[in-house]
Amino acid sequence: MVIEFSTIKRYWFPVVAILLYALLTYMVFSGVDEDEPGKITLRFGVGNDATTIAIAKSQARAFEAMHPNVRIKVQPVNDQGILVLTAGKVAPDVFTTCDVMINDLARGKAAVDLGPVIEQDKDFDVNDFYPEMLALLTNKGRLYGLPRELSIVMLYYNKTMFEKFNVKLPEDGWTWQDFLKAAKQLTKDLDGDGQIDQYGYIGFPGWQAAQHMWVWQNGGSIFNEDLTKCTINTPEAVEAFQFFYIDLIQKYHVSPSRKSMTGGGSIDEFMGRRVAMLLGIRQFVPKLRHTKGFEWSVAPMPRGRYKVATSGTAGYAISPQTKHLPLAWKFLKFLVSRDGLKLLVEKGYIAPPRRSMANSKMFLNATPPRNNRVFIEAAEEGYVRHVPMVNHFNEINAIIKREMDAVYYGKQTTKQACNKIKRQADKLLCD
Repeated sequence: MVIEFSTIKRYWFPVVAILLYALLTYMVFSGVDEDEPGKITLRFGVGNDATTIAIAKSQARAFEAMHPNVRIKVQPVNDQGILVLTAGKVAPDVFTTCDVMINDLARGKAAVDLGPVIEQDKDFDVNDFYPEMLALLTNKGRLYGLPRELSIVMLYYNKTMFEKFNVKLPEDGWTWQDFLKAAKQLTKDLDGDGQIDQYGYIGFPGWQAAQHMWVWQNGGSIFNEDLTKCTINTPEAVEAFQFFYIDLIQKYHVSPSRKSMTGGGSIDEFMGRRVAMLLGIRQFVPKLRHTKGFEWSVAPMPRGRYKVATSGTAGYAISPQTKHLPLAWKFLKFLVSRDGLKLLVEKGYIAPPRRSMANSKMFLNATPPRNNRVFIEAAEEGYVRHVPMVNHFNEINAIIKREMDAVYYGKQTTKQACNKIKRQADKLLCD
């Protein structure tokens, strides 16, 4: 049998890349410094982008100023790297994590169950956190992290563009029909060459938070309540996928096709004034604050049959391998305190995960945008739902993307795709 080089490349290169990353990560962390004389060193694992590292270092310096006998060593590591480091018994004491990692952390015994720790700390008020954010970092009743943000799916819009074309601004309670009408009015061939230059809307149809939001709003679901069956092939779910994944692009032509994108991401299309509305989250704010030439604002996503918003979160966890659990807990508490989150709030990166901070002037007066309350409204009013962290979360999402992309390229119908997704997902859910 002849094996093509392309086949070897396809299957083995990713494996080699992962092994190399694991080896390099292990080498970096296994060579960490011992405690300095008179000081205790905590290692703080964070994402490896420059902004995340800079903020983590600021948090570390602030904590060190409060605790002169402590040294916080910030070290970059990605989500999967935590599992590698745990297996190698060189995991950082405290690390950043996110909702989609919680099942893996629990299975890999890579994070401390914070429930007992919190119970022993009578001064820590866990009830100040929005419960939906805590639920995202929970697996089988055990809390493996504390959230650093309330991240609800919102709609950013170009206020200047709306006003220029006399289109009614988005408002609380507007419907899918209102949204579609506005998107059509804002989709324009500006130079008369027969090609659309300005679209009404751009979103992330492959993003799980967006998918669940559209489906829930239409009265359907992607999974049943106890997360043991996939329900994506119900009429309500099929109709929702047809609308947001296919029809906004191919039927109504109010959202750019993949071919018509200019090469940047969705936020770049919005900032470049090529689209009027953008599905997004709070983390878009720092970049949008650098926008010039138009005024932007934010509103809740339009509602379908039901008013539903979806959320995700990122947060902080403690490794079971730490030799300094009480100090690691003290540092984690600081990270999710007012002082620990202040820089993230002021720079616009997050909406606070704690009610006391979310309703404070520090957050509400951090402009632009002017209407920051919209970022916490769904949590305050009780219509936010978190994305279900099912077994084999990433594998199922990959199946949904593959089958829906086949619909996008005309190879099958949405109904056919959803039936295929259900069959494949059910096998993984019962594993």
